[in-house]
Amino acid sequence: MKIKEQDRIIEHLNAQLLEASNQARLCRMNNDVSLAIYYDNNMLDV
Repeated sequence: MKIKEQDRIIEHLNAQLLEASNQARLCRMNNDVSLAIYYDNNMLDV
């Protein structure tokens, strides 16, 4: 495999990894918001 093709593949994989990392961050943020809303709606009488 040529170095240029290896570099292109690595660049592509790095882009996919960055996208997966961003998606995971959004999932964690969404989970945090969902938990906050849940506790706000259900724990007022505690």
